[in-house]
Amino acid sequence: MELLFFITILVWTLLCIFLLRWRNAFTIFDLLPAPGCTNNLASVSIICAGRNEAENLGKLFASVKSQTNVKLELIFVDDRSTDQTATVFKSLEAKLQKSHPAPENVTCKYLKISHLPENWLGKTHAVYQGFKHTTCDYILFMDADLELKPHAISKAVNYASEEQIDHLTVMPHVLSNSILLNIIYALARWIYAANSPSTKMQDAKSKTYNGAGAFNFFTRKALDQTNALDWVRMEPVDDVSLGLRMAMFQKPRRFTISTGDVAVHWYKDFVDFAKGLEKNTFGTFCNYDVRLLIGNTLFASLFYIGYLACFWLPPVYLFTMVLFTLCIG
Repeated sequence: MELLFFITILVWTLLCIFLLRWRNAFTIFDLLPAPGCTNNLASVSIICAGRNEAENLGKLFASVKSQTNVKLELIFVDDRSTDQTATVFKSLEAKLQKSHPAPENVTCKYLKISHLPENWLGKTHAVYQGFKHTTCDYILFMDADLELKPHAISKAVNYASEEQIDHLTVMPHVLSNSILLNIIYALARWIYAANSPSTKMQDAKSKTYNGAGAFNFFTRKALDQTNALDWVRMEPVDDVSLGLRMAMFQKPRRFTISTGDVAVHWYKDFVDFAKGLEKNTFGTFCNYDVRLLIGNTLFASLFYIGYLACFWLPPVYLFTMVLFTLCIG
């Protein structure tokens, strides 16, 4: 059993060496420069599509209101909610407009979806309807429960402009009070990143692509030219599929990792996480590639085989394993 324990420790150590050796292959979003104050603010349309998001709308409005050096058009698409989403949204919108001083850089739109047409999935249809109401040159697809630091969106605009890219993926920092989930996130985070190194995505002709529904940033021009939102109408993992569409048309793109500027409570508990795997595993972590699915599964097995061994070893082994995993992740 000790052998299994040390195999996992060895794998994590090799990962450390890999990350140090190839640290320039991963762009840390939080380290990107924030733009200075200017009179010509860029405009970004935020599309947030969701169902029964009443409890998360407070976070959404707080994140949007805090943004600086950018003009925002918030479009919330209510996809057939059965809770108080509509009431809460309109209440928060009214409070936003009555706040002193009232934010001049934020406008809000609420769209209600009452039925789902044929040949569409609920999320992709809602997002498409939101896109049809946008007016800005940049489009940000984000989740309602995302927590943004004040310069997050202006950083994205600045980076996209300087690098002349059409698609920017920001993998959010995951917030969780569960040690078990943090251990799982540590592995998932680096598998996700290893499949999308920035060094490969700098070549527009590269087949490497990715996407993150929490923070998926595009130029409107690229979405129009690729007809991307209509193309993903039946895709359950629409965020990654949009990235694939950008790669198919050789649109410049980048993948970045956030350590706090962009954060989210990904899943409430392990059961919720397991349900999420039903939809996300193949597309998100394997880019619809069976070879990557097999490789990532074997890789994950090596990461966690040591935890099984800890059930037959003294508690100090388990403590060491958890501490090591969390530090690296």
